Amino acid sequence: MSLNSSVQNPIALSLSKLTIFFTTVVLPIPGFPVRNIFIEVFYQFSKFLINFDKISPMQTIYVYLIQHAEAKSESEDPQRGLSEKGLNDIRKIASFLTKINIHAEEIVHSGKLRAKQTAQVIADALKIKSSQSDGLAPLDEPEIWANRLKNIDKSVILVGHLPHLGRIASLLLCGDRERNVVSFKNAGVVCLKRSGEVWSLNWIIIPEIIP
Repeated sequence: MSLNSSVQNPIALSLSKLTIFFTTVVLPIPGFPVRNIFIEVFYQFSKFLINFDKISPMQTIYVYLIQHAEAKSESEDPQRGLSEKGLNDIRKIASFLTKINIHAEEIVHSGKLRAKQTAQVIADALKIKSSQSDGLAPLDEPEIWANRLKNIDKSVILVGHLPHLGRIASLLLCGDRERNVVSFKNAGVVCLKRSGEVWSLNWIIIPEIIP
């Protein structure tokens, strides 16, 4: 599968370009005079693009890849549960996912505490079940879940870690696990869409652009 044939979704490209501009140009400028206005406009436009994509008549499956929210340092917490910032970030994301009414039937997460806590916040907000699964640890083989996702018949959320999630996305989008196709951030969501056997990058959302 070629990269161009799988990821050139115009909605995804628009949202991804806006995300890059926002995070590299606007966020680094604390004194930017219309920063808060820009955040609100960007947030509303992101919701419009995401909901516009749902109009597609073709039956699709959505896979939401979420890197766990920020965790405490190992010296502060040997099990590395979520930090206060991490909890706040994933609550913002959970609220956003509720507002856009995503249709995921299940959340699966790795066995690490930070992934479990991240998944639980989202599960509580969406009122769906959350469960631990194998194959989602940071250095697990990405082919395990890439192959499962090619055959699922329902939309799911995976909460895990880098580099593993990035490799899953790369495998599905271009068939090369080492090709860096998508950039992940803590508590950010990467939405992939499967139409038939074709995968595309649908949209990306990060806590920093949610008011």
